[in-house]
Amino acid sequence: MQKQYSSPPALAPYIQALKELLIKWRSITLTLYKMMIPALLLTEILRRIDAIEFISKFLYPVMALLGLPGEMGYVWAIAVFSGLYTSVGVFLLIASEFPLTVADASVLMSLCIIVHNLPIEQQVIRHCGLRLFSNTLLRITLGLFYAILLALFYDFFNLLQQPLGHTLLIEGFSGESKTWADFFLTLFKILLATSILILIVTTLFKVLEFFKILPLLEKFLVYFLKPFGIGKKLGPLTAIGIIIGLAYGGGFIAEEIKQNGRNLPTKDLFLALSFLALSHSLIEDTLVVLLTGAHLSGILLGRLIFTCLIIWLLKQLVDAMPEAVFYRFFFSEKRYKKLTQKKA
Repeated sequence: MQKQYSSPPALAPYIQALKELLIKWRSITLTLYKMMIPALLLTEILRRIDAIEFISKFLYPVMALLGLPGEMGYVWAIAVFSGLYTSVGVFLLIASEFPLTVADASVLMSLCIIVHNLPIEQQVIRHCGLRLFSNTLLRITLGLFYAILLALFYDFFNLLQQPLGHTLLIEGFSGESKTWADFFLTLFKILLATSILILIVTTLFKVLEFFKILPLLEKFLVYFLKPFGIGKKLGPLTAIGIIIGLAYGGGFIAEEIKQNGRNLPTKDLFLALSFLALSHSLIEDTLVVLLTGAHLSGILLGRLIFTCLIIWLLKQLVDAMPEAVFYRFFFSEKRYKKLTQKKA
C-alpha cells in the first residue's frame, strides 16, 4: 500500500495560499498574453511599413502639446482601447527609435494611466448611473490637462531630462529591431518582464490579504476620502477601487446601489466614481508603468495630488449646481432608479 504524504498542519494554509497564487498568476498572465502578443505583432508590422506615423498623425497636435513625438500618440491610442499592459509593451517596442527623456516617459505614461481601457471602464461607470459621454469627455480632458501641467512643470524646473535609455527598467529593450529575430527577442523580453511583474503584483496582494493588511489600507483610505464628499457608505468601496482597480471598485459600488441605492446620495456617487476614474489601482498600475522608466513623481505622487484637487473642486461645483443641471449633464436618474430596482 502506497503511503500518502500530506503537508504538516502548520504549513497547510501557506501551501494552499501558494497554490492559489500560482493559479491566479498563470490565469492573469495567459489572459494578458492573448491581448499583448497580437497587438505587439501588429505594431511591428505597422512599424516596418511606416504606418505608425500615418495612424498617429491624427494625434500629432495632442502630442505636440505635451512636447512628445507624434508617434507616441499611437501608444496612447493603444492604452485607450486596449489597456495599460499592452500600451506599455508597445512603448517598449518603439521607444528606442525616439530621443525620449525620463520626463517624456513620465508625461506620456501619466496620460495613459489616467485615460486607458475606456471601452470597459467607462461602461462600469455608466452602469452605476453616470452619463457616458460627459464623464468620458471629463476623464479625457482632465487626463490631458494633468499631462500638460506635468510637462510644463518638468520643463520649467529642468527635471528628469536625462535620456530614457539610461534608466534601469528600460535597459535591455533599447535598440531598434532590425530583423524578425531581433523583434521576437524583444517580444520575449517584454513578455518575460510582464510575467515577472504580474507575479510580483499577485504575490504582494496575496501577502496583504493573508496578513490582513488590505483592510487596514482600506480603513485609512475611508478617512482620507471624507473631505472630498465621499461618505462612509461609499468610502470603503471607493477604497477597494483605489487599491485594486476601477472595475473591481465599480462592481462593488454597482452591487451596493442594487442593495441600498435609495440611501446613497447621487452626488457622492458621482464624486466617488470620478475619483476612481483619475486614481485607481494605485499599486498594480504604478508598477506596470515603472517598466517604461517613468518617474513616480508623475505617475503616482503628482496624480494623487491632482486627483484630490480636482475632486475637491468638483465637490464645490456639484454642491452649488442645481439638481436639474446635475442630472441633465452628469448623472442619469432614470438608469440609477432602474438599477436600484434590481435587488438581489
